[in-house]
Amino acid sequence: MTTVAGLDGCRGGWCAVELDVQDDSVTATGPVIRTFSDVVASQAEIICVDIPIGLLDGPGRRYCDTAARKLLGRPRASSVFPSPCRSVLSMDLSSEQYPVVSIENKRRSDRKLTKQTYNIAPKIRDIDLWMTPELQRRVREVHPEVCFWALNNGQPMEHNKKRFMGRMERWALLRRHIRGLPLIPSIPREMKPLCAIDDYIDALAAAWTAVCITRGARAIPETPAYDDHDLRMEMWFPEPVDGSTARRNRRTPVQLSRPRLPASSFPSLQPVVTAESLSAPRSGPSSVVASAKPATPGEE
Repeated sequence: MTTVAGLDGCRGGWCAVELDVQDDSVTATGPVIRTFSDVVASQAEIICVDIPIGLLDGPGRRYCDTAARKLLGRPRASSVFPSPCRSVLSMDLSSEQYPVVSIENKRRSDRKLTKQTYNIAPKIRDIDLWMTPELQRRVREVHPEVCFWALNNGQPMEHNKKRFMGRMERWALLRRHIRGLPLIPSIPREMKPLCAIDDYIDALAAAWTAVCITRGARAIPETPAYDDHDLRMEMWFPEPVDGSTARRNRRTPVQLSRPRLPASSFPSLQPVVTAESLSAPRSGPSSVVASAKPATPGEE
């Protein structure tokens, strides 16, 4: 049996889900995993994780972050947090040190750290200490909202993931692909109370993307930039198994019936990038290859 794994950070450590590549079913969830080293020790062939891999240590922004925000549009673009400078990860990351670390990040990169980025900084450090170019062939960066965008025929999610309708629309997409999921979103008992339901849903999206990588998936940007540790800065997301692009994928986007809620005001977004072969020659930062029409502002 070939398994893959999806990871999302949670208050107890890492919410991890394993899927069987042969029958697209959940094979294991288990208790919350405390450290990334425990994940690396697993038998998963591909591991997709919702955390930045490959970091800058000076002015500028990771192009994959910028491209992901363009694909998602408002309000989902705000879910893609700016990545920190690698050097500040060696500082004291306790909660009271946030102002100090944020100022140091601004000194090195001309931008302060957002509170959201600071909250996941220990997990970014955990993975960065382990990551090597060789390990990156197995461990890939994803962003759940980009994964759901791809699964929804190139359209971002309408509702905030922490609300009931947001959980339902994401769960409906996952049930199209992952066998055995119940009708209503629910978290395995062994993960409670250290993992929230939205963390579990994001981990499932990451795990399904790992399945897609074994069959053919895509990444942004088309030609990734490399950081000082020779790590690719890219985000992976699913594509149809037959290899057609989301532009040609005419499946109807997920719709949830609730008359008193307005219909989605998001325009159709179309991907214009393809997955970069791991054997392709290394190159520097690429030009913009992903675009989206601006969306009407909505719920953050």
